[in-house]
Amino acid sequence: MSYEHPKGESNRNKIIRAVRALGGRNVSWSQIKEHIEEEAKGTVKSRQLNQALGLDAKEEERRIKELCMSDEALSQNLKKLVEKRVLEKNKDGLYSFTDRVLADVRHFAPEFGHSALSRLLNFHTGATITQPVPTTAEGLQQFIERFGMLLIFILIEGSRKVKDDTMKPEEKEKFAREWVQNAVPIQRMFHVFVSVYGPKDKRYHDGTEPPSEIPDETLDMLHEGLKQLNLDVYKELWDVFADYMGQPKERSLRKNSNKPGYFIYPSD
Repeated sequence: MSYEHPKGESNRNKIIRAVRALGGRNVSWSQIKEHIEEEAKGTVKSRQLNQALGLDAKEEERRIKELCMSDEALSQNLKKLVEKRVLEKNKDGLYSFTDRVLADVRHFAPEFGHSALSRLLNFHTGATITQPVPTTAEGLQQFIERFGMLLIFILIEGSRKVKDDTMKPEEKEKFAREWVQNAVPIQRMFHVFVSVYGPKDKRYHDGTEPPSEIPDETLDMLHEGLKQLNLDVYKELWDVFADYMGQPKERSLRKNSNKPGYFIYPSD
């Protein structure tokens, strides 16, 4: 589901996950609220474990609250989902997915993307913080296969005919494009990638250093791995990258390491 405001979209996706987890039929307002709160608690606990964080009770409560929504916001977003014909509300005030939504998985784009990625990876990345950074790029092929397969699968399904005759042609086109945009869990993919190849020192997970910055020697190793997998494609990618960097080899000289735009240029 995709709507204009990112916060509203995020909140509505939380509601959709809750309704789906609760069976999709005849779900009460209080059940949805309770599920969202439990999901938030689980997310905060997981992040503490994955990032080796030690939060006091006050900070933990603050982070949980950030992931929840007020009663007013919950009611407003439920109303919006009913207006969008994603949910229907019966005379008893219980919510269910509409038949049109249940008939097409593309209505569940973010949920599908995250679930599919977890299934494809088939491992819990939270454990990687205690494991050393890989010293070879042999696992890169698996990332390419799984990330690539997920992306092509999403593109294929995005082009499937929409069988909802109540939708106008332009609405169907928008529906397909939103599926592609929202079904690719790009932030989660980046997180998984960095959790494997990124730094494991505690300072990178307690806010002292940015955890998304992979060490130079690991970057070199990954570039070399890509070159070995397909040199021709790699050269095309690198040529485009170099075009945007101006004079890449000059920028990568050690004497310029403290200047803006410095980066490691992979050896030929």
